[in-house]
Amino acid sequence: MKTYIGKEANEFLRKFALNIAKYETAKDFEEAEKKLNGFSFPVVLKLISQDAQNKTEIASKAVNSKEALATAFADMNENAKKRKLKVENFLLQEFVNGLELIVSLKKDAT
Repeated sequence: MKTYIGKEANEFLRKFALNIAKYETAKDFEEAEKKLNGFSFPVVLKLISQDAQNKTEIASKAVNSKEALATAFADMNENAKKRKLKVENFLLQEFVNGLELIVSLKKDAT
């Protein structure tokens, strides 16, 4: 079964004309810091891993500054290492107030 996470999930949802909060992907803090220009704080950092599809397993964190973002990267990497999770990427996303929608779909073979 194919599981969409992170950027791939957002691009899939955009095909259906759903509004998605602005986001960028980054491998580390240094890359994220370069991509912060289009964002204002707070932002949300999410770890992208097939091993941790539910973000509460490993963390998603809203942060209000570059310093807090650097700390969130370090904490998430440390937690992933402890849990032996393969970190694929990080998603940096604008923080939006409102409802959160979690979608799970499965294609039935019948």
